[in-house]
Amino acid sequence: MENRKKPTRRDFLKLAGAVSGSSILAACAPAQPAAPAANPTVAMPAVQGIKVLRFISDETAPATVEFYRKAIDEYRKEHSDIDIDLVIINEDMKVLRATSAFQTGGDMGIFVTPIAPVPEWIEQGHMLPITDVIKEIGEDQFLPGSRLIINGADYAMPYQMNVYAMWYRKDLLDKAGLAVPQNYEELLAASQALTKDGMFGIGIPSSDGADVMQTFLTPTYHQSGLDYFDKKGNLTFDKPESLEATKRYLELMKYAPDGLKAAGSFGDMINAYVAGQVAFGVYAGRMGIAIESRAPELADKTGVTGFSMGPKSSALCNNVFTGYPSWYFIHSKTQYPEEAKQFLKYLMTGWRGVEFAKTVPGHVLPQIKSVRDEYLAADYDYGKKHSDWIRTLLQLVENASNPAVFMGSVVDNKFDRTINLMPWAGPLFHAGNPLGKMTGSVLLENKPVEEAWQQAVMEVKQIAETWKAEHPNWKPLGS
Repeated sequence: MENRKKPTRRDFLKLAGAVSGSSILAACAPAQPAAPAANPTVAMPAVQGIKVLRFISDETAPATVEFYRKAIDEYRKEHSDIDIDLVIINEDMKVLRATSAFQTGGDMGIFVTPIAPVPEWIEQGHMLPITDVIKEIGEDQFLPGSRLIINGADYAMPYQMNVYAMWYRKDLLDKAGLAVPQNYEELLAASQALTKDGMFGIGIPSSDGADVMQTFLTPTYHQSGLDYFDKKGNLTFDKPESLEATKRYLELMKYAPDGLKAAGSFGDMINAYVAGQVAFGVYAGRMGIAIESRAPELADKTGVTGFSMGPKSSALCNNVFTGYPSWYFIHSKTQYPEEAKQFLKYLMTGWRGVEFAKTVPGHVLPQIKSVRDEYLAADYDYGKKHSDWIRTLLQLVENASNPAVFMGSVVDNKFDRTINLMPWAGPLFHAGNPLGKMTGSVLLENKPVEEAWQQAVMEVKQIAETWKAEHPNWKPLGS
C-alpha cells in the first residue's frame, strides 16, 4: 500500500545518526544480536522504571523520520516514565518480522503491515482492538472506508491515504484552446491534439510490474461502473463493459511515449512529466514534490484534477480513483497496550497529525477530518505555494479506491468504499500479472484486444478459484 515500491519512497536509510535512542533496520543490513532493539521479536523490558514502547514503521523519508524523532522527544518530556523505541524496517520485511514475533512470543508493539494477513492474525489473537481510542478521537472524525472494523471492533489506526490524480500542463491546454478534460472522450481528444512536435499527450504505462496496472488501469474499469470482483468475490471482470473499458485504455496509450508501452514503471510516470515529455501525467502527490524540486519552471504551469477515464455517459465518470491506504496496528501481546494506544492517538491527532502530513505534502493525506482541516490551514512554504494542488488531492482522495482493499467497491455503477479485502490480490497484481500481460500483448505483439482480454479474464478467474479452493472456509469481510 503507500507505501508500495515507488521511487523516492524509500530514500536509502541514511538515518542511523538522526534517530536518538532508536533502531534503524533494513533488509540489507547485517543483524545486530547484541542490540535487543534491533530485533522486534525480543521483548522490551522496563529500564529503571521506564516503560519502553516499540514503534515499527516503514516510513524512511528523512523528513518523516525527523518528524517521528521530534514527536517522540516531545512525548518523552510529557511522559517521563515512557520511552519509545523507533524501528524503521524495509517494506519487504514487514510480514516476515511480524510473523516471526508472533511465533516466538516477541513484542511487536505498534507496527505497520500489509493489510492482507490481518484478518487471519485477528482470528489468531495477535491484534489488539483499539475501538476505545477510535471513540476517544470520535468515530465520525474518520473518513468513510478508513476504519478497519472486524466483528464490530476497530483493529487499526488509519494514518494516511494517497490518490493517483492527473497532473496537466495548463499552458499547453490554453495554447491549444482546450479545457481540462472531465471525461474519457475529452481526455482522448486532448491527448491526440497535444501529441506533436516531440510532445506526447499522456504518460500512462503498460507493464506487468507489480501493482503498476492495478494503479493506472483500474480507474478505467471503476469509472465504467464495474470492478474485477463483486463484494462476495464473484468475477465481474468478464463483463462486456470490461472489454470496452480495456479498449479505451489501449486507445489512449497511442498518445503515450513508446518507452511507457513496454515496461513503464512508477518512476517513469514522474520522469516523463518533469522532463516536459507529456502534457498529462498520472501520479499521486509525490508528482507535485518532484515538479517543485526537479522542474520548478513547470510548477506555475501545472494543475491537478481527477484521472478522467470514464465515458461521459457513466454515472461514475471522473469520480473514482486509485489510492493506497495505510494503517498502524498494535500487537495484542505488547507489554504496555494502554500506553501504546495513547501514544498512537498522540502521534496521529492534532498538530502532530498535521506535521506528519507535511513531511510528504500532497501525498500523505490525513484520514481524520480535524487533522485534514488543520492541514489545509497550515502555514508552510509548499502549502502556501500549492494550496490548490493539496485542496484538490484532499477532495479526490475521498473517492479513492483500491481493488485489493475495497473489493467490489464499484458494482452496477454504484461506488461503496467499504474495506473488503481481496485475499488473492497478491498473485493477481504481482509481477507478471494478467493485466500487464494483456496490455503488453496488444501493444507489443499486435494481439487483438478481445483475444488478449479473454486470456486475461481466464487467468484472473483461475487465480481467484485456485485461492478459494485452498481456503474453502473463506468468507468476505462483513458477510
